[in-house]
Amino acid sequence: MPGCSPMYWVTRDEGDPYADYVIAHLWFDGDIIDRSQFAATYSYANGATLSASRTIFGAGTSLDTTYATNPGLYYAAYVSGGGAHLSPGNYEFTIEFWYYEFGSGSGAPGNQYHFSFYNQATGQTFRIYSPSFKGNIAFDLSGGPNSGISTVSAGWHYVACARLGNTYEMWIDGVLAQTVTNSIMDMGTHNSGTYNIWIGSGSTYGSAYATSYSNFRFTRRYRDCSVIPTAPFPDPVP
Repeated sequence: MPGCSPMYWVTRDEGDPYADYVIAHLWFDGDIIDRSQFAATYSYANGATLSASRTIFGAGTSLDTTYATNPGLYYAAYVSGGGAHLSPGNYEFTIEFWYYEFGSGSGAPGNQYHFSFYNQATGQTFRIYSPSFKGNIAFDLSGGPNSGISTVSAGWHYVACARLGNTYEMWIDGVLAQTVTNSIMDMGTHNSGTYNIWIGSGSTYGSAYATSYSNFRFTRRYRDCSVIPTAPFPDPVP
């Protein structure tokens, strides 16, 4: 794998064949512990909490970002983390999570972000967002083009964004929904520089998405996203 020495990854077998390449893994079930081998520190911001109000897979809690710092204007509750290990490189990755969609409606200005990756060295970003605050989802990346916009119904949804070479895909509930080609986006060289991710917000925007999140996983490999998970992602920590 480009950018990784043969001994960089710790070999482990906990039911996930890609466990060696998972760079962030948070269940949001009772904690915000990173279950990847990096055990990175993640922090709450602006009122993000764990809540039992909406859960999936029998979990006790999920990440709740419905806290409004400025009621009626925008939301800014999220969990974030940083570190050199968060660079997925410039060839392939898969970002997966479950989020709860309230359905159509309005209540915040502009794009509302679910996830953001930020390369501090280049200033480039990859973001997953809802253009109309509720009822749809898309992604954008530095250099464009932005993806198309997919409509989503109320309830829990499995969302995955994957990259293979210069092709970026968005999968919704196991169905390929959007595809774009981009040869400009610089996701960074693994294990160098500083990289950050936000779950429930965007790196350059003061607004997050009012919803719940569960089972977030960021893998430095292209995964099969056509199969909807029926259980939490395997825990790669031995």
